[in-house]
Amino acid sequence: MGCSQTDTGEPEFFGSNFSISSCIQHAGNGGALESFMENKMKINELSPDMAKHFLDSSEGKAWSMTSPDGSYTVTYKENGVCTVFIKETNVQRYIKHMNENIKRISNKTDWKFSTNAIPMFAGEEKLQTYELSVKLPNKNIKIVISAVNKVTGNYQVAFSTILM
Repeated sequence: MGCSQTDTGEPEFFGSNFSISSCIQHAGNGGALESFMENKMKINELSPDMAKHFLDSSEGKAWSMTSPDGSYTVTYKENGVCTVFIKETNVQRYIKHMNENIKRISNKTDWKFSTNAIPMFAGEEKLQTYELSVKLPNKNIKIVISAVNKVTGNYQVAFSTILM
């Protein structure tokens, strides 16, 4: 489940894959996430001062990158919460690609999602949240996606996971 870009030409495709590759595959394992970010993705860790903004007064680490696919920050808090923040994106296309990933992954692996499709839940100007879960062979994960259609702050989508 890599997050390599394809010929879709849509940054939201990368964003949905990156969310899954970062926070679902590495849920509950900060060391594996750190290795994935730094060794496989070659993403730089933020300084502690810069990371504080995304960690919300919690201890942890944060990595940030800007690419043709967008601006992303990934955090891992000491309590095990992993979050991918996407600065600007088309939320409707992000959800479309996330739904395609859910279907593809459900058909090809033994991962079991609590829904077959995420509805278009994002608020027009106010951040809204949608929750789902996924059962992997060795762990259960709660997923919380927050999104807003209008760019109003530092990010439009936050994709978070924590072990249940």
